[in-house]
Amino acid sequence: MNRWTLALSYALFIATIIILADIGLLKKQLGWLHSIPFGDKVGHITLYGMLSALFINAFKFRVIHLWRTKCYLGALIIAIVAVTEECTQILFSSRNFDGYDLTANLIGVLLSSVIMYRFSKTTKAQVAQ
Repeated sequence: MNRWTLALSYALFIATIIILADIGLLKKQLGWLHSIPFGDKVGHITLYGMLSALFINAFKFRVIHLWRTKCYLGALIIAIVAVTEECTQILFSSRNFDGYDLTANLIGVLLSSVIMYRFSKTTKAQVAQ
């Protein structure tokens, strides 16, 4: 499967979850997640971490320089999406802004960046041998 097809398909899946949550159709279906300690936060980390990893791969590990540091373009885009999505929850009566959710989203993006960085270094080392 093409790297962009996979990334955009997963993004569509996440967008569907967000829209269903925004219109209040997921509370019953995902209520069990809140019964698990930190289950909601683990979900945020996992969903945004996977999305970020797929976009890092889709952009072929492209790195940009941002405030004296290097950053994967795909991860930066997903971090911006995560912040925007969490902030727009203020506009919906069925949702509320949660700083802990935002933090979990960004932890997912950061973890995926570290994992993908290590993966890229391992892959390059294996190719060089």
